[in-house]
Formats: sequence, structure tokens, C-alpha cells
Amino acid sequence: MPLQPGLYVITDRALSAGRSHEDVVAAALRGGATAIQLRDKTCGRAELVATGRRLAQLCRDAGATFIVNDDPAVAAEIGADGVHLGPDDPSPAAARAILGSRAVIGYSAKASPELAQQAESAGVDYVVAGSIFPTSTKADATVVGLAAIRAITAAVRIPVAGIGGIGSANGGSVIEAGADVACVISAAVAAPDVEGACRQMADRIRASLAAYR
Repeated sequence: MPLQPGLYVITDRALSAGRSHEDVVAAALRGGATAIQLRDKTCGRAELVATGRRLAQLCRDAGATFIVNDDPAVAAEIGADGVHLGPDDPSPAAARAILGSRAVIGYSAKASPELAQQAESAGVDYVVAGSIFPTSTKADATVVGLAAIRAITAAVRIPVAGIGGIGSANGGSVIEAGADVACVISAAVAAPDVEGACRQMADRIRASLAAYR
């Protein structure tokens, strides 16, 4: 499933108030998320694969893109749509060799148009800019602002996503600045009502896409 414009929800067990990945993802999909990324650095490989397979089915049933964080081999074992990479992960070429030509490969470009261009040349399908706003999810995150989205979207032809401190109040501004996708973590998985929070964000993102695309 190719990456679609809209709301991209990233899992985080530590923020989900004891709820399982499956419960959070099912609620996010009901609320209108168009992409899900499985991110869990605490569980073992076997548990991650088993969980990922269940999430992949939920996403297939909902018509959403399912991405695995960091590890293309795990993504392949799960049968995910693709993988999201950072500078310390396997290269896009290595990921493509494992996952094949139809896989969705994303890359974290932070605030660098040059890094985004290099990733595009390496064959990734989308890049992520951030942290756009202050965030509590990553204590060491550097806030780069909406200007980073504008600079990166001007530098590449592939879709751009924003991440970091995004929620219902500011998700539309990320789209207005040029992003196709708004990535959220705590605004979705930590919400008391995951479905309701995602629906509110997804509706505002869709409205901004209609207005600015």
C-alpha cells in the first residue's frame, strides 16, 4: 500500500497507558489514520514480529499503509508495506534489496534539504522533517519549525512528512507549509480517546489538504 497523504500514527508503548499496540492502532484507524508505523524498542524480535503481523492485517483491512521502524529485515518478516530509516539504520539501497521494488521506504531528513535530496536520489519514497514543534517524546529533539518543511519540499519531488509536537491545533499548519503527511505519536497514542483524537486530527489535515493541494 503506497503512502497516502494524511495522518501517520507512530506507536509508543510507553505512552499508551497500558493499552496494547493492537488496541491503539485499531482505534487510530477507525479515527482516519492513513498510515501506521510500528515503533517499539523494548520488546524482543519474536514479539515484535507477532505484533507486527497483527497490525499489518488491521492496516490492510483499513486500506492504510503499514511501516516498521528501523529494521527492513523485520519489516520483510512481518509482511509490512515498508520501513522507516534514519542515518544510523541500514541504507535505503540495503532496505530496497531486502524489501523489493514495491516497498515504501521513508527517511528522516531532520531539517536538511541536502539530506532529503540524497535520500531521494537513493530511492526513498518519502522523507520526514522535524522536530517541527517542541515535543516531549524526544528530550533531545531540535526544533526546526515550519521553515524546514518549506525548505525540504522545495528541494525534493517525493512526499514530505512533518513530525514533532504535532496535534489537532497545529496539524493543518504542517500541511499548509507543504507537507503531505503529518506524523503524530503522543497526540494519538497517549490520548484518552485515541479514535476521537485521530478523527479530529485527520479531519483537519484533510481539510488543509483540500485547501492547499
